[in-house]
Amino acid sequence: MLLAQLREPQVAIIDDVQSEVRPIIDKLKEHSISARFFDASPENLEQPEQPIQSIELIFLDLHYNTNFNNSDFQPELCAQIIESIVPPGKRYVLVVWTRDPDKADQVIEILRILDLLPVKTIVKSKNEFLVGNDIDVERLLAEIDAEITRITDVIMFDGEIVDIEEDSVIIDCLMDKEGKKFQLRRFDRRPLEGVVDLDRGKYITITVTTKPGSTTFEFSKAAGDPSALFSKAGYMHDIDERLFKGK
Repeated sequence: MLLAQLREPQVAIIDDVQSEVRPIIDKLKEHSISARFFDASPENLEQPEQPIQSIELIFLDLHYNTNFNNSDFQPELCAQIIESIVPPGKRYVLVVWTRDPDKADQVIEILRILDLLPVKTIVKSKNEFLVGNDIDVERLLAEIDAEITRITDVIMFDGEIVDIEEDSVIIDCLMDKEGKKFQLRRFDRRPLEGVVDLDRGKYITITVTTKPGSTTFEFSKAAGDPSALFSKAGYMHDIDERLFKGK
């Protein structure tokens, strides 16, 4: 399974004219990024047999030629192909790469209904990157890279120290205050030393910052006294079993 996943593409390119996107595929290959073309023309519609676990980025054209050689926009078809590629809950970036960018919102709305929203949607007009009959791929990828780099997802939650080990600290994390949902997590002890009091029953605030390719954790003393939030009714609820694998 692991070897199969390593062979899977990181980028999917959905279009009905492969020659138009070949320069993008070739440029990504130069950077050792695996990309796969999916033919979206209705008569040659191509979809994977199962979602692609390694997918991180999707290029999406919006108009596909019909059997009558007319360009047609079908937002449901666009969303259908994306649904076949993206596994449930997978974080990915969507690049709407089209000559008609104003219609991107219609696809996004369907993806919202399907619970398949990307972490970021980048809309690019094909016409803006044409140099004669060629695509300025270098500029296109540079602009996309710059926008992806700015993607940041920040969440904050409080936690109670419940156990201290030689190299790690076990913290009961309050992930949802309204729903009183807790999750027991293990953190490396070193980043906490000198920042918070490492005693059982002490409360801390954890800030998780996620960017493409990296996740960082920051620890600080909890503001005020959050003890009332940590009732025994929620204690040991929703434990992440992976933390204790092998224990």
